[in-house]
Amino acid sequence: MGKTLSKLFVDSANSTLLQFFRNALVGSVAFVLELGLMYLLTECAHIYYLWSSVFSSLCAGGINYLLCSFWVFNQSKVKNKPLEFILFTAIGGLGLLLNVFFLWILTDCMGIYYMFSKIVAMILVFTLIFFIRKYVLFTTKKTSL
Repeated sequence: MGKTLSKLFVDSANSTLLQFFRNALVGSVAFVLELGLMYLLTECAHIYYLWSSVFSSLCAGGINYLLCSFWVFNQSKVKNKPLEFILFTAIGGLGLLLNVFFLWILTDCMGIYYMFSKIVAMILVFTLIFFIRKYVLFTTKKTSL
């Protein structure tokens, strides 16, 4: 049992399945942070739900980057960490745009409660962004960009 836990949580993640599992855990932490912050900003600070969604996504994206680059993926294709962060953020920006688009469609056009819309939007975008990041930024073999 200890060896399995070590493989899941401590050892290098060399397989796509293990990376996806870890990314799902990281995504879950970011998901809870993003939803909680969005709710607080919208309900308590009375910020428009799309703006609070953007701000909460940016905060969660920072946590996501740190955990993904140091725990989920072993090696980067990009040796320059600031460039890696910029590319990671650009891919996250695509995810953010898709999230806001789906959130707007579901909430404003279809009349669904914004928090439920946010959950649906995040689930739709999660897998797409994982694979884009994995194949654009990270690899199991070091190469330079």
